[in-house]
Amino acid sequence: RPHILFGMNLFRNLPAKARRQHSELALDEHRLIVKEIRQSESKGAGDAMRAHIEAARNRIFQGV
Repeated sequence: RPHILFGMNLFRNLPAKARRQHSELALDEHRLIVKEIRQSESKGAGDAMRAHIEAARNRIFQGV
């Protein structure tokens, strides 16, 4: 998908420190999603996934 590739290319072009920070935040978000899934919390997993997607969008496109 072109939009995913676009985001990945933006990420690759970030300075090393920003890439590291973004990766750490994304990993924490992924851990929360997995935790919710393991606990059979479908609403919590969905909420965590939506929050992750929004945060990832903000990190890539707004530099947050």
